[in-house]
Amino acid sequence: MSTTLVLGNSSMLVNINHEMKMSDLYWPNVGQENHLNKTVNDLYLWVDGSLHNINEWDCHSIYEKNSLVGISKLTNKQLNVDIEVQEAVLHNQDAHIRIFKLVNNSNLERRIRLFALQRFHVKETDIGDTCLWYPPANAMVHYKKDRYIATATSVKLYQFTCAAPDDNEGKGAMPDSNGELKFNQIATGEVESSISIERIIQADTSVYIDLITVCGHCFDDVQRDLESIRDKGSLELIKETNEYWKSFIKNIEDNLSISNLQIFPDENDNKKLIDMFYRSQLIIRTQTDKNGAIIAANDSTYLKEGGKDSYAYFWPRDAAFAAKALIDSGDIKIAKNYIEYCANLIDPRGFLLHRYYSQSQSGLASSWHPWIGNDGSYQLPIQIDETALMLTIAESIIKSESNRDWIKQYWTKLIKPAADFLVDYRFNSTQEIPQKFNDHIEGFIFSDKGFDTGAFSIEVSGLPRLSYDIWEVRQGVFCYSTAAVYAGLLAASAVAMEIGELDHSVRFRQVARKIRAKANELFIDKERKLISAGIFINHQTGKLESEKGADASVLLALKLNLFEVDEEIILNTVRFIEEKLWLQTDIGGLARKESDWYLRVDNELPGNPWFITTAWLAEFWASRGNIAKVQRYTKWIMDHADITGLIAEQAHPYNGYGISVKPLTWSHTEVINLVNTIMKLDVKHL
Repeated sequence: MSTTLVLGNSSMLVNINHEMKMSDLYWPNVGQENHLNKTVNDLYLWVDGSLHNINEWDCHSIYEKNSLVGISKLTNKQLNVDIEVQEAVLHNQDAHIRIFKLVNNSNLERRIRLFALQRFHVKETDIGDTCLWYPPANAMVHYKKDRYIATATSVKLYQFTCAAPDDNEGKGAMPDSNGELKFNQIATGEVESSISIERIIQADTSVYIDLITVCGHCFDDVQRDLESIRDKGSLELIKETNEYWKSFIKNIEDNLSISNLQIFPDENDNKKLIDMFYRSQLIIRTQTDKNGAIIAANDSTYLKEGGKDSYAYFWPRDAAFAAKALIDSGDIKIAKNYIEYCANLIDPRGFLLHRYYSQSQSGLASSWHPWIGNDGSYQLPIQIDETALMLTIAESIIKSESNRDWIKQYWTKLIKPAADFLVDYRFNSTQEIPQKFNDHIEGFIFSDKGFDTGAFSIEVSGLPRLSYDIWEVRQGVFCYSTAAVYAGLLAASAVAMEIGELDHSVRFRQVARKIRAKANELFIDKERKLISAGIFINHQTGKLESEKGADASVLLALKLNLFEVDEEIILNTVRFIEEKLWLQTDIGGLARKESDWYLRVDNELPGNPWFITTAWLAEFWASRGNIAKVQRYTKWIMDHADITGLIAEQAHPYNGYGISVKPLTWSHTEVINLVNTIMKLDVKHL
């Protein structure tokens, strides 16, 4: 199962897989309530007396240029029938429309039926569903509680049926051998349904059929939406949606003048990078909910392969990176929604936890970060960068918009509590632990026995206390996490200065400077002249240990300007990362760290190549004006994205195909960051 097209409008999101089947339908929030869950909606064609699954056709899909309209061509030489599909989720209505052009390539008249088989699990379960034919809307409707999903067409319907999967001798709602559907008007429990449309197609001609899926909260909602679509016409509505997204991209193009980007000698490569930049902008929009949650990934691959969880959640870190990329592209609205969303989530003590649902009232999502450590001590299960990066987005919005009134409303309930938390949540035995954190910090201070920084003890360093690393696996005091706290406090200081909170501004800035000074001592391996990725807990010994291996997250610490060291140390560090993490396979690409076990293909390799880390490497060398390396690493990303422009989390180290979820919002974010960096630095003239 592989996602090929992603279509959405910030409340409805549809994924189409490589077989042209609807594999995910999220509504009314992006990332929450996937009404297909572990199932897919099937398509069949009955041609001259025989039934064929749509997966028997060779399929090639693309997007309309600079748009969220999908175009697919399916060919079947044995049947002499081609299928052309144009589809979109409407930009202003919660409806997915597919227009099928059925082409008869033979010299004979053909009788063809299109079957659409729906397997919705409304509200993500197969318990208590109802499907029925609803005559007022002339549609098949699946519903549960206040979720109604209707499937219909604008042309004349042939047949319909409802069934449980075990009905009809285990065939459910499938047609029989004669291409006929059982006339069953309603089914309850675990249900599925089919509608069919029949056409007589003359030799060497074609016909058009549309298939419409709309979502609403009651029968009247879906009836009203279907009536409006039929009145205006599916083709016209897709055209309007196409123009909407092209206009969206045109605004970005005018703002950035990105069409002038030239970093490759081959002009086709330059165009491909620009197209990928625009595609990434559009993909992030599909993954962003109207309430402000930017979801990590909405691909249900894991669920459909038997897993019990997905990436369809809001990670404050991933979302912050995406929000910053969009701000740099001139899109501030989503970043402001992100801040408002975080204000609804933040703990009263000032921190954000691991990940959340897209509806903020649904609260904390599933997590593998415990509230108690291996030694039995109480701990905060946080990644401290998720709180810190949020502050950098607030500052970026102010810089871009200079709207003091807007930011003031978030000062008391979001920005100040978060910055205060970052100040308080530090190792510092010379300062009494604030009373409000007594219960939470007790047991956090691990002995530094066996760990010698050479100059000072970790307990009096003033660095951030233990939290989980960027890869969400280990606890410790990490170089990147510290850099995020440093950047977050500077951002909070800037916001405080902007709204006249001068005392707080000075305090946040002073703490940030102290953190930076200590980090420049603690994380520098003077013997090897490298920057260490940090300190982590060895749970076998219970002690803190310095990280000696390569970790690509150090590249982010450099981007956040944590270090003030000789250029030799910085370059040594980056070359160390390249040497240890660049895969010595025909595929190449940069792993995220040494001995990375996550979805690992070959234990002899450090891990699989990641798109985000390869982009970080390209971005670093762009900042140093090394055009050859920028070209090499950027080209790697371009070469391993899908033909539709979707970028996965990882690539297979031996065949280059995407691994894990696709698209990953973070991967597309880093493409935008990379291009924005190149544009700012004017690399084309280096």
